[in-house]
Amino acid sequence: MKKIISIIKKDFILSLRDNIVVYIMVAPLLLALALRMFLPSVEEIKLNFVIEENAAAFYLETLQQYGDVEVLPHAEAVKERVGQTDAIPGIIE
Repeated sequence: MKKIISIIKKDFILSLRDNIVVYIMVAPLLLALALRMFLPSVEEIKLNFVIEENAAAFYLETLQQYGDVEVLPHAEAVKERVGQTDAIPGIIE
C-alpha cells in the first residue's frame, strides 16, 4: 500500500511540473470566477412588456407570468415607449 501511495505522490509531483496540467486545473476555476464577477445578474433576468390599456385581459395575464407589464392608455404611448433606447416589446390591439 505504501508503494502505491508513493507512486501516486511521485506521479502527481511530476504532473505538476508540466504547466498544461496546472492550466487544465486552474482555468475552469478562473473562468467561473470571472463570469460570476462580470455577469452577476444573469440569474435575475426579468422581461418587461408594454401593453395598451384596452388590449385583451388574456394578454395581460399571460405576459405577467413572464415579467413586468406596463399598461399605457393608448396606442401612441405604447409606440413611443417601444421606440425608446431600451429593448421592450409592446402589444397594441
